[in-house]
Amino acid sequence: MIKRTVIYIAVFIFPVLFVSCGVTKRSVISSEVYSGLHEKRFIKLLESRQNNSFQTLEISKFTAEYSGSDEKKNFKGFIRLRNDSTLMVSVSPLMGIELFRLKLDRDSVGYIDRYNKTYYHDALTGWIRKSGLPADFELVQSFLLGYDVFAENSAYSPRSFRETEEFYALEYFIPGEKSNFGIEYFYAKNLKIKRILVTDFSGGSSLDITYGSYFDEKEVAFIPNVLYISFMKGNTIDKLELNYKSAELNKPLNFPFSISDKYTRVNYK
Repeated sequence: MIKRTVIYIAVFIFPVLFVSCGVTKRSVISSEVYSGLHEKRFIKLLESRQNNSFQTLEISKFTAEYSGSDEKKNFKGFIRLRNDSTLMVSVSPLMGIELFRLKLDRDSVGYIDRYNKTYYHDALTGWIRKSGLPADFELVQSFLLGYDVFAENSAYSPRSFRETEEFYALEYFIPGEKSNFGIEYFYAKNLKIKRILVTDFSGGSSLDITYGSYFDEKEVAFIPNVLYISFMKGNTIDKLELNYKSAELNKPLNFPFSISDKYTRVNYK
């Protein structure tokens, strides 16, 4: 179950409703209230926050609760990120040693399943060809860090812009596909993302991510520390709550991915 959850969230669920999405990087946002903005000014302010200079990020511990139609599990782990380059996620039971490790970069994807003593590693092109699902590094990074996921996605075009007392909302759609659209909600007080909703009516699926809060420390204030993720497909709903316990930037990190010769390679046909 843990293996399925991590792969779904990090590789399957995030990219499956998108087409080759780019990441918009953002820096620390001030506490100034941004009210009364027109669309062009709003987008310009977002673009001005696209140059984040951090090199590495470590979430040294996260806790998570997963619930599906027939199961509920709690687990913990860590996340290591080399900005725009490499992502590693380690998952363990709340009491126990590592069971699963995922490594994703721009060119390849792989995992080690220590419970079943299996592993997988392939080029992203190979994974996409065999699985029929996209695995986009930039998109996964965007969701985990609360980045704008539509702004640089050539598949989506803006459709509407509106302001409420507390939020700005940007709605996007794929030209020629009326059933597929996305909405992003931003806090008016600081322009951080509050919620991302992606819906594909034709496929009967939707992805809903709410960023519950952000870190208080100025250096990492652009990083969310509570994520509520819900993926619906037909009558099935998978939910995941992620809590980042700490975040540290620009420390030396390694991304070990050594595979025992006793492990069996998984082949996806």
